[in-house]
Amino acid sequence: MFKNILRDHEAKSRQLKKRQDSEHAAALACIPSICNSAVNFLNTDVQKIYETQKDIEREATAVKSELGRFQKNVLALSGLIRKVDEALKDVGDFENYVSFVEEQVDGVVGRLETLLLPKLESEESTEGRREERREGSACPQEGEDGNKEGGQVAEPKTAVELEHPLQTN
Repeated sequence: MFKNILRDHEAKSRQLKKRQDSEHAAALACIPSICNSAVNFLNTDVQKIYETQKDIEREATAVKSELGRFQKNVLALSGLIRKVDEALKDVGDFENYVSFVEEQVDGVVGRLETLLLPKLESEESTEGRREERREGSACPQEGEDGNKEGGQVAEPKTAVELEHPLQTN
């Protein structure tokens, strides 16, 4: 009985060994085709990655050149902005200068008014008397207070009201 069991076991072992060897040989025969399939599958992804990398490099080169153009434009605009800023400062300085000159002219006109006003008023009153004498009866009637303006006292005219070459409008 032991001998039968031992023989059956050895037969099954040999059979399993043969089966294992044949499967091992079949597996070894399939390795090249599996490797080729895996390499082809991975190569497809690698090829996609390689093409994507080339596209990225082309786009990066285009972006770098565009960036260079953009930097040149920014530098040019910066220079123009500086020039405009300087021109605005010059305009502001010119406006300050004009206002300073206007103040000086106003001061000179004011001084001339104070100096020339009494002289102009006296000349005006003398000319008025001369005209009244020439016109004769065309003189205004005297009022109750002896004034020739019909009772109202005339206010003296300022130099601005009188026309003279220094008058500014």
